[in-house]
Amino acid sequence: MKKVLNYINMFSLLWLVLTWLFGLTSPRWLAYGGIELFVASWLAECIVERRWQEWQWDARTLYFFLPLLLFSLAFIYAPFDTGTHFGRLIEHRLGLFTTALFGLFGVNKRYTLRGMFRVLTVLAVGTSVYVICRAGGVEWLMAPNKTELFAAARNQYVNAHMQFNFTLCVALIGIWYCVFRDTHTPRWWGKALYLLSAVFLMAMLALSEGRSGFIAGLGIVGVLSVIEAMRFRKWLGWTTIALAVVLGGIALTHHNRMSAGELSSEPRLQLWKSAIELIEERPVLGYGMSRAQEEFSKVSMRYTDDVYRACWHDQIAVLDTHNQYLQAWLEFGVLGLVLVLLIYITPMFIDTRHRLLSIMVCGLCMFLSMFDMFITGTFCIPYNVLALMLLAVEWKQSANPNEICK
Repeated sequence: MKKVLNYINMFSLLWLVLTWLFGLTSPRWLAYGGIELFVASWLAECIVERRWQEWQWDARTLYFFLPLLLFSLAFIYAPFDTGTHFGRLIEHRLGLFTTALFGLFGVNKRYTLRGMFRVLTVLAVGTSVYVICRAGGVEWLMAPNKTELFAAARNQYVNAHMQFNFTLCVALIGIWYCVFRDTHTPRWWGKALYLLSAVFLMAMLALSEGRSGFIAGLGIVGVLSVIEAMRFRKWLGWTTIALAVVLGGIALTHHNRMSAGELSSEPRLQLWKSAIELIEERPVLGYGMSRAQEEFSKVSMRYTDDVYRACWHDQIAVLDTHNQYLQAWLEFGVLGLVLVLLIYITPMFIDTRHRLLSIMVCGLCMFLSMFDMFITGTFCIPYNVLALMLLAVEWKQSANPNEICK
């Protein structure tokens, strides 16, 4: 019985991730079946395994109170929140509550970092190949406008570039972990397959029009390459640093969306300006979740240009700041901003068995949070899955979870 529940729970998590990656919203059973099955199977596991008997007060437990507190702020502010967006916005943040619950009582012991990263790598490579096939396959390889065809196929058959690029970036970190840091090191052909996959994923990031994802991918490959080279030979490490700077600079200058004109016309600059104006009026306490949305919709109309308003005219009322830090500060003041920073930073110090892995994953999320909504929006599901991976998977296997390892 327990074994069956464990596998059902693992299957439902994969279903949930696929639903997010492909942006599925209908039919309802397909869009929401993964999360409902995951919650139901997790509750059944808890009852069968009596996990409440193993509950302990430790650093990991304390961490999962942070997303719970951030989720609770919406209700604490509710009596003073005059906006009309409460129901829609709180639905997007239910992942904070459920993840806190899952983290506090743990997940089944069949989950492993190695297994989850292997699945994620296959998912990232498979999705990329699927997009290429949809873009034309062999004909796409010969086409002069590969970037445009790739973006069109990805948008139509998978999702927007932010979700796609984030998945590829996490897969790059997972490949590094499986090849260099996992206790079960793959054989030479396995390492070669992983490294070829990493090269392929970087090529896909270069083709994608997303700038932040491409920069993040370059940063991940550069930083991890330098670290592993330094472990082998110091001179090789310094050589790798020089190569990373030169090759990274060349790659950035050749990206089709890194021109001065593209950067100066970036719509996010207008959204950030709107948010900063509102924050300056109430920097300490913020506006509350729903009222912040209403005020932001009004102010952003003054800063966004005609082209942007024409493109997003039907979504102006629900647009956010496209910056997790500004959004949290706008909604809940200084406390909201501090909570977001703590949610990102503390795993780096809690997960001492995989500290560098935690730094890379949380650093990636912190960087991309400057350009989109993470824990309270678009990326709520994947970030919470990553938090569970880092702080719930394999936690019990450590003889001393609070031991600091180099």
